[in-house]
Amino acid sequence: MDGKAAIDTVGRHFDTCDEPHGDPGFVNTLLLAQKVRPEIVVGVAGDGADELFWGYESFRAVGPDKIASRLPAPLLSAASNIIRTFLPASDRYLDMGYKLTSFLGGYPSSKETRSAAWLSAKRPGELAALCPGVDGDFFRPGSGGDHLFSPFEKTQGEMPGDAMADRLAFHYQRHFLPDFVATHTDRAAMQASLEVRSPFLSPDIISFANRLPAGLKRHGGTLKVLLRRVLERQGFPQELVQQKKQGFTFPVARVLKTDLNTLMTELLDREELYDGLISRDKTQSLVSQHMAGTRNNYRILFNLMALAAWRRKYPQVASGGFI
Repeated sequence: MDGKAAIDTVGRHFDTCDEPHGDPGFVNTLLLAQKVRPEIVVGVAGDGADELFWGYESFRAVGPDKIASRLPAPLLSAASNIIRTFLPASDRYLDMGYKLTSFLGGYPSSKETRSAAWLSAKRPGELAALCPGVDGDFFRPGSGGDHLFSPFEKTQGEMPGDAMADRLAFHYQRHFLPDFVATHTDRAAMQASLEVRSPFLSPDIISFANRLPAGLKRHGGTLKVLLRRVLERQGFPQELVQQKKQGFTFPVARVLKTDLNTLMTELLDREELYDGLISRDKTQSLVSQHMAGTRNNYRILFNLMALAAWRRKYPQVASGGFI
């Protein structure tokens, strides 16, 4: 993606959203839909394969979770601080430091909220500091009453069984798939007047995948085992069969420092963003850390940009309307 495409597509994404949507995958989907639309009118997407057949890197965390969940919280917190201090930040997609800090960010939390904590852009305490206009208990798992993790506790409470991998898959299928993946595929494709079908979301395939034994989805360090076997039997080359997970997103961390820096600065300097909800000082600290390369804060920064663009588009919505 060149600089102009990044600026134009991200700007269009923000301008057309009627709700804050901070998933950068929307941008890639929009670019792809625009590119193929002159040639085709109906496309096929692979949405659901990672959620159903365990393709995300977080499924590798299930084994270490059995150990980490038994360790005292101060020890895990100290380990996280050591990693942040001594392991250099990187703009690479899912570098080791990013994966380790995300994993440790899931503790302490209950088994019902750990998957959500793993996937959060920031740890609950950091979110509380970023949003001083919200009661700090709102960000604390298991704090009682309605809080950030309440929807996840509710759906996880509906899930039969207790295996962490199944809980993680359930979280992806009930929240991440419909709220992020399917949403940006549908909306981005509609912007390009492209129809998209997602065969993996067939009820029969969903039911089939969720009945499979864990060994056909993850075996050792291999994810999506069954799908890889199918590719192999169909004669696909080994480099495709053994291909590692690649996120469907542009290099956001790097581009925020270059082509999108002006847009980021403009959006994160808007007064609407700081109307009693978000801390300007904390936001600018996140920007400074990212630009200096001491922390990879692209996820929270892109989310804040989406919120700022939405507040700009709908200035009549005061912060009190959604706190």
